[in-house]
Amino acid sequence: METFTYADAPVEGLVSIVIPTYHKERYIGETLNSIGWQTYPHWELFVVEDSSVGPTEQMVADFARRHPEHRVEYSRNDRNRGAAHSRNVAFAKCRGEFVALIDADDRWFPEHLERSVEALRSTGKDLVYSSTVMIEDGTDLLPKTGGPQSSHPAEFPESLYRRNFITPSATVMRREVLADVGPWNTAMKYCEDQDFWLRCLRMGKQFQ
Repeated sequence: METFTYADAPVEGLVSIVIPTYHKERYIGETLNSIGWQTYPHWELFVVEDSSVGPTEQMVADFARRHPEHRVEYSRNDRNRGAAHSRNVAFAKCRGEFVALIDADDRWFPEHLERSVEALRSTGKDLVYSSTVMIEDGTDLLPKTGGPQSSHPAEFPESLYRRNFITPSATVMRREVLADVGPWNTAMKYCEDQDFWLRCLRMGKQFQ
């Protein structure tokens, strides 16, 4: 599989945030707000809309105007190509030392980026991931948590073969992971995230 070739060295400390979206105008406003509320100040954002047409482009433009100190870029695929392709489009543009994933119907707690970058720096690992909280649509009730169970980290990486407990929206990685492992598999409609994690393991990348 091909790899990403970055012409320039990554910008130290910068987090490149990647959002693939398809008909998510109902939710992406909250997603963008959660990025704007981050306690970690050094980020750029790439939103790739997978050919759908609606208010998302204007919502991203409004968000960019509210955050002029950050690079915020919107693009649209010429046809529906899937989330993996949309992510790859954004990955190729990332300038940051770190790359953070978030889907257009998810949100981050305000300290997400700060704690993730701190974990990457303090451990020297390549990727960090966290648990997730499921939010009920329309009520914001918290019916359950997700992500790794207590046994999963202790049994890692074998536990990842039994169940994919690493959620993309809860993951931050070094840009060099993409350069070494390559793009996400666009031939896969489902489980393309687990495929990428397993390829990372095969390349010797370390998870925290």
